[in-house]
Amino acid sequence: MSRGPGTRRHAAPRLLPGDRGPLARVRAQFDDTEFSKAVEYALATRPSIESLSEELEGAGFEDVDVEIRQTALPFDSGRAFVEDPVTRLQIVPELHTWLGEHDLKKPLDYVRDAIDKYWSEAKLELAVNIGCASARVPG
Repeated sequence: MSRGPGTRRHAAPRLLPGDRGPLARVRAQFDDTEFSKAVEYALATRPSIESLSEELEGAGFEDVDVEIRQTALPFDSGRAFVEDPVTRLQIVPELHTWLGEHDLKKPLDYVRDAIDKYWSEAKLELAVNIGCASARVPG
């Protein structure tokens, strides 16, 4: 595969949150103004088709094409969701990125406990929007 100018490159899929509800509900549970502001900022600045396209074009790529693919990840229980690599390696690190320096131990404990309570033995499905991008290297 050539990597020279004009080569079509495909970016790795990027998870894009599809629902502001869960994060907003977590924010509502904590009486911390700075944390609430951080959550609102994170919700307002989530990646979009437009922002991802602008980011790639700003990096010098041409013929940028971004599309959203919707899918659902099924889990046998809430515990399976909490322990899944998608949660541990994608979702939790994204939360840390979005919420910066804030201590997420209490909010994440709250979410884990709520999931354990309401979905301890029930199946759980996570709706996911995956941003897929392709672009050309100029030249």
